[in-house]
Amino acid sequence: YRYFRDEPLYPFGYGLSYTTFSYSNAKVDHESAGPSDTVTISADISNTGSMAGDEVVELYLTHTGIAGAPIRALEGFKRVHLNRGERQNVAFTLRDRDLSVVDESGKRRVSAGDVEVWIGSGQPLAPAGRGKVPGVATKFTITQDASLPD
Repeated sequence: YRYFRDEPLYPFGYGLSYTTFSYSNAKVDHESAGPSDTVTISADISNTGSMAGDEVVELYLTHTGIAGAPIRALEGFKRVHLNRGERQNVAFTLRDRDLSVVDESGKRRVSAGDVEVWIGSGQPLAPAGRGKVPGVATKFTITQDASLPD
């Protein structure tokens, strides 16, 4: 699915739950970062339903304007248990390899440019007939290019 533009029948993370969740307060600890910096991205997840439940929080990155970059890349996920009405902050710390893409020559690189972030219960898609996927978006900028060792 690296370059798949059609709508998948069941996107990664699709499933049923006995409760509902909402996302808010997406934050990136640095608006811009160099290729060797770590970036921490977080969001609040709330159980808005009437029962306790587990949610798999997924983190996707989209490197805009980078040739050969995937449409979106799953860079982290965490399972959290929330009681009814409970809220929890979930954070992901990304390092150089998490921020990199493999270029057209097969070399892993951190590329300068804007990075769009999605934290939610699935990919940032609105599949036909299924409603919008709960989640929040934010972004940051990588300031320099760098090659990573193989």
